Amino acid sequence: MPTNSGAALFVLSDDPAKQRAAWELIRFLTSDEAYVQISSKIGYLPLRTGLVDDPAGLAPWAAANPLVRTNLAQMDAMEPWVSFPGETTCRSATG
Repeated sequence: MPTNSGAALFVLSDDPAKQRAAWELIRFLTSDEAYVQISSKIGYLPLRTGLVDDPAGLAPWAAANPLVRTNLAQMDAMEPWVSFPGETTCRSATG
């Protein structure tokens, strides 16, 4: 069973200005524009699958890299992967 267990984005700061800046970065990194760059430049699987058929998105790249469709087809069979299963919850360093 394929799993998706390779990436995550976190904001770890008590400073509101840093939180805002980090949130803006996360919003950009998960935007259509960023997915086009990330997928076409490093080959990361485009998690926004609609971009693969979008002529303004990844359609030209997907046409040149037809094996991406095989990987995308596997997404329907994915199962969640939990890095730390169990009853434990995350806590801050202070408490």
